Amino acid sequence: MLLKLPQSIEQISNNSLYGNLQDNWSGAVTVLIVEDSILFIRRSESMPTHKGQIGFMGGHKHKGENSPIETAKREFEEESGLGAENLNVLGLLDPVITSRGKIIIPVIARGDFSKEHILSNATSNGEWDNLIFAPKKYLSSQNIWSKGQYIVEKQYSVYFAPLALNICHYLYPETNPYLLWGASAKMILNFFKYDVSCDKNLKN
Repeated sequence: MLLKLPQSIEQISNNSLYGNLQDNWSGAVTVLIVEDSILFIRRSESMPTHKGQIGFMGGHKHKGENSPIETAKREFEEESGLGAENLNVLGLLDPVITSRGKIIIPVIARGDFSKEHILSNATSNGEWDNLIFAPKKYLSSQNIWSKGQYIVEKQYSVYFAPLALNICHYLYPETNPYLLWGASAKMILNFFKYDVSCDKNLKN
C-alpha cells in the first residue's frame, strides 16, 4: 500500500532520526513531474561539489527561509530562469543525508508546462549543463536498478540506474547514458513509496 505524501516537515516519518529536523535541514531540491516524466539535471563540471553527477534543481537554504518549499522554489527559478508560479507543490519526501552530511528535503511538484517548453526555454545559471526527462514508468521498473555497497566507518547501500538514451529525453544528445546514483537515486526510490497522484497542492 502506498503511503500518504507528507505535507510538512512535522508529518515526515522517522522525524527524530534527524534530530530537530525543522532546524537541521540544510537544503531542498525540486523533484519535478512534467507530463509522464521526472526532470533531472547533470551538474556542471565547474561545480565545486558533485560535478558531473545527476540530480535535481535545488540547493542550500538561505537565511530566513523556514520551509523547504521556499528554498526549492527559489532555487528552481535561479537555476532554470522559469517562474516558480508554474510549480504545483504536492508534498515532501523523506530527507536524504548526502555524502557530506547535509540533510536535504525533496519537494515534489507538478509543472504547469510541457517538457518541450522546459527544454526550449530553461536557461542554466551555470550549475547544470544538461537536462534529462526520464519517464516515471521507466524509473519504477525494478529491472533497471543495481545495488552496491560502500564503507565509510560503516556500510551503506548505494543504488544505480542508467538513464537509457532510447527512453529518456536528453536536451543535449549523448553517446553514453548518464548514471543515476547516490542521494538522487535514493530520492527516486523513496518517491515510489508514496501516492503522489492523490495529494492536494500545497499553497506555500
